[in-house]
Amino acid sequence: MDNRANENAASSGRKTISPQDVLKALDDLEFGDFKPRLEAELASSFTFSILHLGAVKAMTRGWGMV
Repeated sequence: MDNRANENAASSGRKTISPQDVLKALDDLEFGDFKPRLEAELASSFTFSILHLGAVKAMTRGWGMV
């Protein structure tokens, strides 16, 4: 699957695969049934990253670091 995701990225002129490349690879390899779970995991990971970044920024501002 990583090879297919890499091919998807390369066909778009990129060297780094993105979540969209992996999702498309799932469809290409007929594993589309796994997409909802992966999309949910990606969404929760993204939300966690945003919340973590906001907390770090808030803490550094409170300490006069930013």
